[in-house]
Amino acid sequence: YQRRVHGVDPNSCLGITQGVSTVAVHAGSTLAVLNPNIAKGLVYIPDHARKWQKAVDQGLYFGGREEGPLVAISKVGRGKAAFVGDSSIVEDDTPKYLNEETGNKKRTYNGWEEHDHATLMTNLIKWLSVVEDFDSFDDVGLPLDEISPLLDFEYPENSEEPEYEPWNDPKPGYLWYDPSTFKRGAYAPGRTHESQHSHVQPPAQSHGDYLLFEDFDRGDKFQYNRKSSTLTSGKWEIDNGILAKIPNQDKFIGKHSLRIKAPGWATMLFDVSNPQNQPLSISLMQSSFHQDKSVKWSLLVSKDGGHRWSALRMNPKQQDPITELTEYVATLDGSYSSFRIKIEVTSPKDKRANFDNIIIKKKK
Repeated sequence: YQRRVHGVDPNSCLGITQGVSTVAVHAGSTLAVLNPNIAKGLVYIPDHARKWQKAVDQGLYFGGREEGPLVAISKVGRGKAAFVGDSSIVEDDTPKYLNEETGNKKRTYNGWEEHDHATLMTNLIKWLSVVEDFDSFDDVGLPLDEISPLLDFEYPENSEEPEYEPWNDPKPGYLWYDPSTFKRGAYAPGRTHESQHSHVQPPAQSHGDYLLFEDFDRGDKFQYNRKSSTLTSGKWEIDNGILAKIPNQDKFIGKHSLRIKAPGWATMLFDVSNPQNQPLSISLMQSSFHQDKSVKWSLLVSKDGGHRWSALRMNPKQQDPITELTEYVATLDGSYSSFRIKIEVTSPKDKRANFDNIIIKKKK
């Protein structure tokens, strides 16, 4: 940890370090300037910095400016980029996602508010957003950096692992490169629906194994009257329910969830077609609204266009720690060639519940 880090004169770096006098580095890494015409350092560690105690090599190679910049920018043609060698500078203490290996809540450091980090990052973002008419730093007469010296083992062809990594063996089944092994609630782009309801939308209805997907993100139902509305999957009729998204009260994924107040219901006005009479699974996400507790609800299915309904047995699965919605799953046997579903909230009177991400798909 270095409390003070040297900044470059704002007049020699397009004003990006204006208002920046101190920057901290926590186990960060510096960069090497190899082409001063297109790369320029902004922030450097002190001449007599201390090495990180857990470094597996000498930790500091040269010190000072020869160590290379902690923060740098680049300009190539009309393109530009910024580089920061320590995540602490841009980090805050409100992580949205859970640890992908353990599923535990992440503990992050509020570096954004430390020293002059917020000013530095704001200046960087403003510079990145401006279109400039020069192609390299030499074009505008900025003082160019010296090429950063490198030790022999810093060249990729000469580098080797000085100490075994990782520090700890990963948990069984966890693969850092395979999002399907990440714990629920972790950030996982491209992860399949089965393992990550909150962050990846499954394929559209009637595509492959999926017959229907309803996320309640489309529609115009915002009053507790009885009304039909065209939602993501088609036309539904909703009574005593609305599309809702009050933060910290409604539980929702995406733009809205469906909030139903007892007694109320929402029913499809169309049928799902299952011409091959395959066994199906139906899943949805559900939670009580805000502080309403013990809300009784059921999912019903009809084979005859909504004249007769039968309740499905919904089995609760794991709760999503981010949205606080619990997944419920039911199974339909092969006798359902054409059907529709209905959500019903019965009691206690005026108590509310949220519903989201209904998925009907072929059972594997």
